[in-house]
Amino acid sequence: MDREEILNKIREEVEEERRNYKGSHCCLTMDAELSRGGTVLYYNSFYREYSVLFSKFSRSLIMSYCICCGKKLPLSLRVKWADTLMEEYKLSDPMNHDKNRIPKEFFTDEWWKKRGL
Repeated sequence: MDREEILNKIREEVEEERRNYKGSHCCLTMDAELSRGGTVLYYNSFYREYSVLFSKFSRSLIMSYCICCGKKLPLSLRVKWADTLMEEYKLSDPMNHDKNRIPKEFFTDEWWKKRGL
């Protein structure tokens, strides 16, 4: 097998792996980028938000579609997070004054998975 055949075989295997990806994100490329860390892509598990970070300005842009594969990403649960804390735990201001009373599950994806969101 010559070099070109080997490279083609590798490309085919990678493409097959991408097509059959069943991981926790929308695609293999997104998964790889997020697992690398230090990239411009960021995933917040407790809000279920995908973002592009602009570190120079300490800002981020929430993504609606994956920039790697084009798939529609799940909606952010940021508002639902606060609403759930206010409704279920009677916290009046979970983002500020009630921060210390937020249950630990709300700092992971546990809270929304448990509720089937």
